Amino acid sequence: MADWEVLVPADFAGDVVHYSKPSDDGGLIIQSVQNAAPIIERNKALRSQNDGYNGDRTMRRVATIPAIVRIKIMQEEGWDPWKPHLYPKQMARFLNDPDYAYLRTADGRIGVSNGKIR
Repeated sequence: MADWEVLVPADFAGDVVHYSKPSDDGGLIIQSVQNAAPIIERNKALRSQNDGYNGDRTMRRVATIPAIVRIKIMQEEGWDPWKPHLYPKQMARFLNDPDYAYLRTADGRIGVSNGKIR
């Protein structure tokens, strides 16, 4: 990335770094990079650990979504996976998609009932 300049540096280890370089037409090309491997490895470990429910089974852990995946979904699909209460149908479809199984921290199918993720 010799010709790329840091636009927004990481604030902490594992954070997204944004780089920029001029485009041929006078604009700006922005590239975002994150090492999501530790998050994905943690997801795998959690998924094999248990069913994701807390002790009294009132809450369930289902996924950890790295910031770089959030950026991709917002740019390509136009919704924010870090705000599932605003996009319950999209979130359920997303988390049930086998292409995104690496984000899951517990097995099971995600559904939507009365506008809420279940």
